[in-house]
Amino acid sequence: ATAGAGCVVTIGSGTITDIGKAATRNGTPLVAVQTATSVNGYADSFSVLLHRGVKRTTPARWPDTLLIDAAILRAAPPELNLAGVGDLMAMFTATADWYLASAMSDDCDHDTTAGGPPYNAAVAGIVRAHGGRLLALAADLAAGAGLAELARILTLSGITMGVAGSTAPASGMEHAVSHLLEMAANARGQRASFHGTQVGVASVVAAATWAHVRRRIDAGALSKPARIPDPDQARDRIREAFKGIDSTGLMAAECFADYARKLRPLVGDSDPLARLRDGWDGHEAVLTETLIDPGELASGLRSAGLPASFGELPEPVSDEDARWAVASCPLQRQRFGVADLAMLLGAWEEDDIDEVLAEAAVLTGRP
Repeated sequence: ATAGAGCVVTIGSGTITDIGKAATRNGTPLVAVQTATSVNGYADSFSVLLHRGVKRTTPARWPDTLLIDAAILRAAPPELNLAGVGDLMAMFTATADWYLASAMSDDCDHDTTAGGPPYNAAVAGIVRAHGGRLLALAADLAAGAGLAELARILTLSGITMGVAGSTAPASGMEHAVSHLLEMAANARGQRASFHGTQVGVASVVAAATWAHVRRRIDAGALSKPARIPDPDQARDRIREAFKGIDSTGLMAAECFADYARKLRPLVGDSDPLARLRDGWDGHEAVLTETLIDPGELASGLRSAGLPASFGELPEPVSDEDARWAVASCPLQRQRFGVADLAMLLGAWEEDDIDEVLAEAAVLTGRP
């Protein structure tokens, strides 16, 4: 429909904007009118599209003009605006995942294992510097104020992804969990909660996963040989994980194709944890500056009037589905994250996943 158009204007949600960016990759001028503070994707150069039922981030383009008008934002449903707070909570966990992926990679070939660009502290700091302000701003947003400031931080977050050439600065374990929940809902013909709202809840679990992994490392887990997944067993595990929402096997095949790119260099490395082990004190210092206590994350969500647990989402997620998404999140894509590290450490077994979910439940005040 855009063929021959002199200009394309998108007016609407992140999905509408993503479609516009994908449809104008031929260079047709694109004006994006942001209608809510729901996600950071308005200002990045990517589109999240479904490929064989799997959420995939696809290179697209930046809008030529991004129009953000405070009056338009105020007219949006409050719950849609607040979803942007949840999306930004990823800054406390995704940045750590990005750093981890870079630290795990060979200096000569960052993209091979990590599935993303080398970590850049300056780029990460553009948004992470606003972390304290976001937590303080949450209560104002619950009262209907502060939308312009929220839009500004979301825009900065989108720009960092475009500058990095990857969504890694703003998308880690928490986004993988949200994508899986959306994939399951889509496959069943059900509605999912707003993406950013789900990301906020998943950020608490991701932060709890980081706390779990760091405790295991403190107990000596890094000194032991890595538990590298067997490729055939990984294929079977992925097939088993997705058969409940896709009987065709296409979704599992798509996920394994991406996961295999992450797995191959690990299988070919006699000691994939060596780089992390040798410099752990320095890595730990960076992670301490980036991560926050998962309880603090949950409190930030609560003060904004957002759910902090899967069962509280507007479209509630059952304990079974939440556990499936959390357990399966490292199997969904190429990028290396904290759950992948947990697997290598032998800290992502059934009991470990139960421990992380139980900790998150306590922190969010869930019975």
